Amino acid sequence: MGPLGIDILLQHITEHVSHWWADWQDFFTHLREADERAIATVLLPYFRQHEMTARLLDDEGMMGYAEHIVGAKYTLLFATRYDAEHPGAGLAIIPMCLTALTTYQGVMGELPANIKWLFGAKSVTERRLNTLINEQPTLLQADGCLWYEEQETALPMNYSPTLILGTKGKLAVELTVQTTQQALQAAYGAIVPNAAWRLVWALGSLKDVHEEVLLEGFYDTLVPLEDTAIEPLYTLPDTAAQLAQQWGLEQLLLGVRGFQAHYAHLVTPTLTLTYVHGGDATRPGQELLPTRAVAQIDFSLVPWQNPHAIFASLQQHLRMQGFPDIETHVLTTSSPAHTSPEDPFVRLVQQASVIAYGRPLLTLPMMAESIPLAPLRRLAGMPVIIIPIPFSMQQLYIIHDQHVENIAGSLRQVAAIITDMPQLSQRSHQ
Repeated sequence: MGPLGIDILLQHITEHVSHWWADWQDFFTHLREADERAIATVLLPYFRQHEMTARLLDDEGMMGYAEHIVGAKYTLLFATRYDAEHPGAGLAIIPMCLTALTTYQGVMGELPANIKWLFGAKSVTERRLNTLINEQPTLLQADGCLWYEEQETALPMNYSPTLILGTKGKLAVELTVQTTQQALQAAYGAIVPNAAWRLVWALGSLKDVHEEVLLEGFYDTLVPLEDTAIEPLYTLPDTAAQLAQQWGLEQLLLGVRGFQAHYAHLVTPTLTLTYVHGGDATRPGQELLPTRAVAQIDFSLVPWQNPHAIFASLQQHLRMQGFPDIETHVLTTSSPAHTSPEDPFVRLVQQASVIAYGRPLLTLPMMAESIPLAPLRRLAGMPVIIIPIPFSMQQLYIIHDQHVENIAGSLRQVAAIITDMPQLSQRSHQ
């Protein structure tokens, strides 16, 4: 397609977004009224209306798949998650992307790439995706994936679209120590082990005051990210003082600012104590000895760190430090993942985004949150790009010029990417 063709397509999208808005709102309302286990089922006929075959991938109706295969050389996979209890932008992006694809067909003709969709509730785990891929290894195969992720907080009106090339991993572990089953008075503290102290001492052995994790081998597998992946962090504004004031702090942890703060937040692994409890505060006046204590710790991991290996290292550490009585239980695991900024698919999406938005988009190496996209990244080395959804569900019910432009930009981006997919082979040799 020549420059004139893409210009006509993008202009058509820009001019018609406000006309599609009412249809989208009706669809969103219908989805929000659906039972949380019926959302995927409700989506199936909508995909079929857009000439896609669609089906559920589990009996619970929490994950679904759709495809439109045209016999093209290249395949593009779309993926998104939604909160089943409080449906939001993760669902809203589906009809918008489908509208962009249908508009391409109406203006330009047949799609130049095969399209696949993976959609499901946020409760779908990495383990479930691994099982799906192992059982149906060709189902999700594609030359690239656009993973749409809704934002946890309301977006400002001046939100700037972003591309993200990876996600941190997560290992959440519950630690429990039980010294005795009997309730004992605190006066026995000189002769009976205190569960709370045991847990506090164990926690203190995991990380030092300089934020260094003390598990053997914790940092051994780290591989520095590419210089081109890190460079965008230097362009980010220094928000350290603003965040400290917002959160009521004198300064951020270890006094990091500017590039250091962004690097620590997005690229550095760490260990966070999220919960600790010991003793019984429900019986005032009775000073009881804590005989059971519980804590939760979350490891935030970066590429090449394996959550299962870290858990094994944690167990060994506790034994070696003299805490064999502390029980460990894995709550959640999610592997880190990263796509190189030099990948041809990344370069294609970056260039298509320039065409769609009229300017280069910020490309970040990682996001601090953990999402279960690692199985897709491992699938034949598929490049995965996370696209933060540039609107909230509330903004969809408020017609504002900036909201309309944000959504128009997203649709133009999809149209430009699908237009450029046939050029992927050329970029792989550049």
